[in-house]
Amino acid sequence: RHELVLYSDADLPFDLGEAGKACRLLRMYRADIVSAYRHDRTGEGFVRALYSYGYNWLVRAVFGLRIRDVNFAFKLCRRRVFEHVRLESEGSFIDAELIARASRMGFRVIQFGVDYFPRTRGISTLSSFAVIRTMLREMAAQAPRIRAHRPLPPEWLELPEPGTASRTSVVPAAVPSERQSSTPLVPSLAVKNSVPLTLTKLPGLESPFPGRTSFTRVVPAAVPSDRHNS
Repeated sequence: RHELVLYSDADLPFDLGEAGKACRLLRMYRADIVSAYRHDRTGEGFVRALYSYGYNWLVRAVFGLRIRDVNFAFKLCRRRVFEHVRLESEGSFIDAELIARASRMGFRVIQFGVDYFPRTRGISTLSSFAVIRTMLREMAAQAPRIRAHRPLPPEWLELPEPGTASRTSVVPAAVPSERQSSTPLVPSLAVKNSVPLTLTKLPGLESPFPGRTSFTRVVPAAVPSDRHNS
């Protein structure tokens, strides 16, 4: 319904207040995706950090992505990205698939660093052999399809100038769009883990868009996430 989608884990490994900064960066640099990376990962332990380093190196080698922390669950995307990108992975490779497909199509991806908060409840299974095997199997299956993508036409990738109406990407035949495509950029939330959630106001955080709705935070309702991204 809104123009932005914030993709994150349900256990919120970062301060949701960083979403305001990500919105400003998206607007300032006229980007399509803001992908965050962790400043300090020592809280995860040496083995997890080593696995993550190796995985990021592998993704860079296979897809040519210069992403510092591809599997970190903080990706703010313009909704139009998902009008063209169709995700097929069902495991942890989905983070890399999103960035790889979007980049091959010509969408602009920028990065910024955030403070990382290790999980305080539950046990991460991301470093287990079964999860790693699924991730590598999905990468091998998706790699040829991702590399087959070609950039979208420049006019499809062009963003409207601030204060002007944007182009509607998909309009049903003979049915005019009744929706103004210049809807203010207010992020929706796409959470990877299907746990009960409660939306509450985030005190002290105002929307970067004057007169618009302030941001909300997602609070897991007593059920910890079974999975935590490396």
